[in-house]
Amino acid sequence: MKLSGYKVFLENEHDQGTRELQEDYFSFSIPREPEGEGPLGLILADGMGGLTDGATTSVVVVDTFCEGIRSGEPLEQCARRSHEAIRALADATGEMGSTVVSVTLAPDGTGNWLSVGDSTIYLFRNGDLHQLNRHHVLGSLLDEAVAGFLITPEEAGERQPERDHLISYLGMPGAPLVEECLTLLWQPGDVFLLASDGLTDILSREEIRDILRKSRTGELCRDLLDAVKATGRPEFDNTTIVAASILPTARLEKEPPRGNHRMTLALVLLVLALILVFLIGLSLGLKIGQDRGRRACPDPPQIMKRQGP
Repeated sequence: MKLSGYKVFLENEHDQGTRELQEDYFSFSIPREPEGEGPLGLILADGMGGLTDGATTSVVVVDTFCEGIRSGEPLEQCARRSHEAIRALADATGEMGSTVVSVTLAPDGTGNWLSVGDSTIYLFRNGDLHQLNRHHVLGSLLDEAVAGFLITPEEAGERQPERDHLISYLGMPGAPLVEECLTLLWQPGDVFLLASDGLTDILSREEIRDILRKSRTGELCRDLLDAVKATGRPEFDNTTIVAASILPTARLEKEPPRGNHRMTLALVLLVLALILVFLIGLSLGLKIGQDRGRRACPDPPQIMKRQGP
């Protein structure tokens, strides 16, 4: 597809891992307009396996976000509607929950992103990998408490086994913590990567960066998933990776085809050659005419000076 005249390559990998069910779900929200004037949306949800029917929960979240993005809703409103829908289902079936990360990219070079839970949004730009969001887990609260001298590092270490416990997710009792950025600016060459914790629990940011540096567009997600499997871990979680690469090719539809350039150049050269031939012929014609005129009319004799008075 195209985004503001730039080609965008979308790719994904989706693996169940060693889990009994696939509870990740994802989708792309493609602009409906013929010229692609609406925003491009990427959505990834990770249903919580410890709760009721995580597979259904993630589908509800992604479908709600797709519908909202296409109708122009802010991502925060999509998250709120997803949360309310899950709470309504939980009243009938039991406690349900899902994480979500989403990125939208608009044709004017802007965009935004939203995150609830522990999935990750990366921006790969100029060979560097940036994590845009934070993980809403107990470990981040413990780190902040240590930095603020509220607890000691030793006290935080005592809760090491709990560091990965979610503190925010859609469907939780009360209001979830929502992290949102409204000032995203994309540029050609950017790669936006969304990943569930099946990737980030196994590969470090540096390892992901090194793989992206070596991979080609269209093979990014596959190479990352292959690296997860190559670790040889006997167990790994559902793993979903979604990527959008904005190719650094300037607005191709506004450039005339190369064949037109060549034809125009050939015509210009032909016209210049004809003009040159005409001028050479004109110059030769004038010279020949002058020579013939001299032979037909010999030079007149010089006037003799009169002698004497």
